[in-house]
Amino acid sequence: MLTSRSLLAAGLMTLVLASPVMAAKKTNADAKQGKATPAAAAVDAVATAHRLVRYGDARKDALSLITAAQMLKQAGSTAAEFKRAEGKAGEAKDKPELLSVDAILARAKTYASGNPALIALADDVAKDGARGASGGPKTSRSVVNGHSRDVYTLRFEGGEPARVFVSGDGDSDLDLYVYDENGNEICKDVDSTDDMICTWRPRWTGEFRIVIKNLGVANLYRIWTN
Repeated sequence: MLTSRSLLAAGLMTLVLASPVMAAKKTNADAKQGKATPAAAAVDAVATAHRLVRYGDARKDALSLITAAQMLKQAGSTAAEFKRAEGKAGEAKDKPELLSVDAILARAKTYASGNPALIALADDVAKDGARGASGGPKTSRSVVNGHSRDVYTLRFEGGEPARVFVSGDGDSDLDLYVYDENGNEICKDVDSTDDMICTWRPRWTGEFRIVIKNLGVANLYRIWTN
């Protein structure tokens, strides 16, 4: 015979299973990303440019670096202060930023020694104006300490493709994770490098947690978002 206590427990369990509040919370990401906005496309261009820089440095190929520098200028960027949800900036590293346009072109001219045409092309790119704040991605530079993580809270518009690109200084492996406001994992890039990109399209306007996990020594990185 069922007691009043067992009947009450059964009723509560039925309510829990049937209640939409207790169901898994909806993920804020659409399977279809759609056409990239100009700002999202600019972040994609920055990521491609960085891959070209890595390639050009490995092979001392001046043309790859010149092309990458031109892409970065065309993408433009706006300095931003991203809201930290966890962690604090690591101690400053005495290391130059090798991925700035000026630094890339300087190395390109070194690789092009003896080739006046390539040197002239690098000089032409240096003289070109950058697109700057008009439609370019937002970017910030920081240091994540060894075997720790940085967490940012960033807001993205519903229905528009979202981008987060992170590029480190090459001293350690970084991993990138993106979570929505309900704690659902939206995207991750966990290869063995410190160049990472996540792309998605939010279903609604909301905040996302951007987690940069450092698997090695302190790393000076830059983050771009649209």
